[in-house]
Amino acid sequence: MNEGATHHNVKKDSNSNHNNVKVLTNKYGGMVGMPVNSDVSNSVFRSMLDEILQDFKESMKQDIQNMHLEILRQFQIQKVI
Repeated sequence: MNEGATHHNVKKDSNSNHNNVKVLTNKYGGMVGMPVNSDVSNSVFRSMLDEILQDFKESMKQDIQNMHLEILRQFQIQKVI
């Protein structure tokens, strides 16, 4: 390994009351990222995904309504001519 290369270890967070909390550390023992709790991470990911899908659903609904209105408008134009 190069002298400047970073080596990462995953270890249990001794300051945590939860057994499943892990901290990513570099070769000097410093924390690299925030503690990762899989239950919290999954919950946050799930709520974020639900919000994104809800926005997408509303956007699709609006686009389909606009398309239907445009079809009706075009039909009305053809009917008049």
